[in-house]
Amino acid sequence: MGCCNNSAVGTENDEKKEFDPKFKGPIEYSERRCRDVWMIILYVAFWVGLVLAAIYGVKAGDPFRLLNGVDSFGNTCGRDNTGKVSVSADFNGSNHGLNLESQGYLLIFDATKAVSGESLQLCVAACPENGTSLLSSDNSVTDASTYCLNDAVDADNVAYNPYTTDSAQYSAHGVDAKGCPTSVTSSIALMNRCLPVGDAAGDLVNGVMDSINAGGVFQDFISDLQTVYPAMLIILGCTILVSIIFVFLMRWFAYVMIWVAYFALTLGSIAGVALLWYMYYTKNEDYQADIDANVTGAASAKANVDLFLGLSIAWSILGGLLFILLVYMYSRIALVVALFQEAGKCIGTMPLILFYPMFTLISGTICIAYFLLIGLYLFSAGTLTEDLSKDWISYPTNMNYRYMSLYHLFGFYWSFEFTLAFQECVLAACAATWYFTRDKKDISWPIKGAMWRTIRFSLGSLLFGAMVIAIIKIIRYLLSYFESKMKSLSESSSAASFILKCVDCCLWCCEKCMKFLNRNAYIEIAIYGKSFCRSAMSAFAILLRNALRVAAINSIGDLVLLICKLIITAIGTVAAFFYFQYSEEISGALGADSNSTLGSADNVQYESLQILVIAIFSYFLANMFIGVYEMMIDTIFICFAEDSERNDGSTSKPYFMSRNLLKFMAKEEKRTQKRTEKELKHQQKKAAAAEEQHAQALGNNIDQNGDGLE
Repeated sequence: MGCCNNSAVGTENDEKKEFDPKFKGPIEYSERRCRDVWMIILYVAFWVGLVLAAIYGVKAGDPFRLLNGVDSFGNTCGRDNTGKVSVSADFNGSNHGLNLESQGYLLIFDATKAVSGESLQLCVAACPENGTSLLSSDNSVTDASTYCLNDAVDADNVAYNPYTTDSAQYSAHGVDAKGCPTSVTSSIALMNRCLPVGDAAGDLVNGVMDSINAGGVFQDFISDLQTVYPAMLIILGCTILVSIIFVFLMRWFAYVMIWVAYFALTLGSIAGVALLWYMYYTKNEDYQADIDANVTGAASAKANVDLFLGLSIAWSILGGLLFILLVYMYSRIALVVALFQEAGKCIGTMPLILFYPMFTLISGTICIAYFLLIGLYLFSAGTLTEDLSKDWISYPTNMNYRYMSLYHLFGFYWSFEFTLAFQECVLAACAATWYFTRDKKDISWPIKGAMWRTIRFSLGSLLFGAMVIAIIKIIRYLLSYFESKMKSLSESSSAASFILKCVDCCLWCCEKCMKFLNRNAYIEIAIYGKSFCRSAMSAFAILLRNALRVAAINSIGDLVLLICKLIITAIGTVAAFFYFQYSEEISGALGADSNSTLGSADNVQYESLQILVIAIFSYFLANMFIGVYEMMIDTIFICFAEDSERNDGSTSKPYFMSRNLLKFMAKEEKRTQKRTEKELKHQQKKAAAAEEQHAQALGNNIDQNGDGLE
């Protein structure tokens, strides 16, 4: 069962679809065959490797090493390590396997040696700060300190920390005779690490942290979230309701929105050219005035003028081409309107299809959670290594685990793309069933049938398409990793940096093109049950034959859908704004107990962050529901294109399409007939002129070859 075998069901060799009296939409079970089965076998074998990698990762790794940090003695901060650190008989250290539940922060005493692993690292109860009783103004540490390796106790005979005296190794640890470090840099806590501030290396960290107040903001944000989450859930629930209503209303408002979007794009392309040239003209005038007045800073002004000149030239070319394309697509806008209306009818017949993405959301969340958890184990995996000279314990990463992590990452890309592909194929099968069913009342449980056909016959094909996208993604990841390793070269060589950016841009474009092609290939798979390669070639051929129609749908149609997503997002965001602005009035209007039910917004410190969270989730929900509508449009377009090729509207070859699409086809046929008649008249004129010239030549006794008189 090869990739591109000739036994695939449906039209072969990518020619136009021919009339088939037996064709009534997605082919039945009896006509389908399992496709790309070898991909299923490969995927199962790949998952065997993923399970083995997960087992090794869980045995050798510990996510808390990444989240909490590990001290120089192999202990994980913030945890009870008793019995969890196994050492050899030759190891003489006494500070391994400690209970550090109260020591939740990792302090690196010399940040400049952190990467090389030569600095002492301890788990501490709090990060050191200047002026405290534990750290004096000159950064010296007192004897009674949580930062010392000794057995010092307080007045109640309680040890300051679980670490014990290790005087034989003081010199190796870089501490003084009392077991205390000679100097500790004032630090701030972030991600359970004590980040140094106040020195040359730490000034940048200090400035950034002060500017965003990361620790305080995060804590206050979580506190705010716990207070107002009921109201946020209600707002997001209303956003889902608005999205559903919007999808159904699109059936009636599509006409106005599409034409508004078309004229906005057409006029905007020319307005953009005019605006950029006007900006260039004003900037150039100001620059010339500064030159005449000998104003300083003219060099930067000249760069600004050159920038606007470049933008004006670039958009004049691109905007001009866009304007010409939009004008040429004018006659195809009616098709976009008809497709939007048909998609609304399709969803109206099968309203439950709107909630199918919930299944994908659940499966995708499970996929992300699993791969994230195992990824943490693999990334933290390492072999316990003892340094007998210092009595230190570390977990250096083995390269085998790095390769496993890369293998695991590819598995995530492949599995996640497969969940998306499965949804697209099921939605396409439902839409195709609706389109090719003449009496829509005969449609019964389309989602159930579509899912069963996909699982029974086409899993291998979907895995093939998902693997293609996963390969591109992993190549892009490796490229970014290579770029980070070659950072010094990139900074010193503009050519190297430019090449890396160009390759990444090409891969990004390739990924987008393949996703678009895969999407249409899944539609062909849903209809005919062919292999992935055959479906992709067939989809590419039909898109190529309808290039202008595709351009209209993917420009005007996508713009309209984007506008819909933004409108729904704006509604959710505005609702959140009014809630935080007038929460007291809303609570008073709803009753005395509503404040405790919705959560009081009076003490919320960072309203903007809560509104931003709602805006992000609102866009995600809008994209989920509008995405179903978008898939309906793409599928109905492919069905319409094949319907117009298979049939001619006669009694013997009737169309499956609705009246709206029939009107568009009638206009298309009239335009085609006019073009045909015009070309025929032109050919007739050329033929008449040639006959007249021939007759004149014969009358003058001139041979046809113009060689002279006979």
